[in-house]
Amino acid sequence: MAIPLGRLDGCEPGDILVFDGKGFLARRIKHWTCSRHTHVAVVAHVTKDDLAAVPHKLEQWRFSLAQLVKWEARMVLFESTSILKRPCLFQGKLFAGTQAHDVAERVDDCPGRVWRLRLKWPITPTESRRLTRGLLTGIPKPYDTFGAGLSATLFLKHKLMALRASDRRTLYCCEYAVDQLEQAFDPRRGYRWANPGTLTPRGVVQWAEELYRPPVLIKEQQD
Repeated sequence: MAIPLGRLDGCEPGDILVFDGKGFLARRIKHWTCSRHTHVAVVAHVTKDDLAAVPHKLEQWRFSLAQLVKWEARMVLFESTSILKRPCLFQGKLFAGTQAHDVAERVDDCPGRVWRLRLKWPITPTESRRLTRGLLTGIPKPYDTFGAGLSATLFLKHKLMALRASDRRTLYCCEYAVDQLEQAFDPRRGYRWANPGTLTPRGVVQWAEELYRPPVLIKEQQD
């Protein structure tokens, strides 16, 4: 059973959720990356002020004024995926790429295990605001199928990704998550900078070791 992460006291801004997916594609990812991890996503606290700060996105999403007025501050899970059959919380439709979902519902959707990574030191209000608005600005961007596949290679990715380091027109899960976390964090945290486009889900867990506590299992595999 999953922890009730949808509550404000159940998760925190900056939490990273790591998924152990099931099915053919998940098995291929595990094989290519030599890891049990297949996907990552980031939790952020979204308020009315955050949404009002990106009016061009509200227009692009067709997110109405009535929806904005009714919006209650909550934790939201941000990710980039091409296989999820759940409408994006802000776009209101299925989309292959960057999207957002209710945290608890998204965790319950996963048939496999889910782990949570939590920062060793609490995120500051400024960092949290930067993270939320950066993630919101990144929706919608198409899924980076090529980059996701390339990240699983050992040597080729470092040569080609150096040329693509500033290309954020398309994003896969690791690019979206780590790029926004790195932009949000105060440099004084002393994290090890990484090119997000070279990371696999396993690589994200390794990147997070300096900043985050060890992974905590929050959901067991479904029978």
